[in-house]
Amino acid sequence: KTVNLYHPSGHHTFYTGSLKNIAVVKGQSVTQGQKIAEVGQMPEFKFAGGSFHFGLAGKSNMESFCPYEYMTASARKSVETIHKKSIIRDRKKYPEICSPCAEGGCK
Repeated sequence: KTVNLYHPSGHHTFYTGSLKNIAVVKGQSVTQGQKIAEVGQMPEFKFAGGSFHFGLAGKSNMESFCPYEYMTASARKSVETIHKKSIIRDRKKYPEICSPCAEGGCK
């Protein structure tokens, strides 16, 4: 499941993974800090918990940005804590919170 939030600048943020209890509907306005969904258990990975990915995209889906630089200090700390505790299958390939999107990297 995915939730896309479109911003007046033309950019959008996306949240995807094993989302549950999605609290927003298409066309609804949201405010900073508002709960939009929860991360649920992935049935195929009962031992590993949920899966969650988020990103910031430009006016076209071809542009990608690391959303980390746009976060508040407390949000960054939360993301860092989650990342350190997360199970990442290939830690060498994805060592950082915002690892390159492809061979050419993200814009």
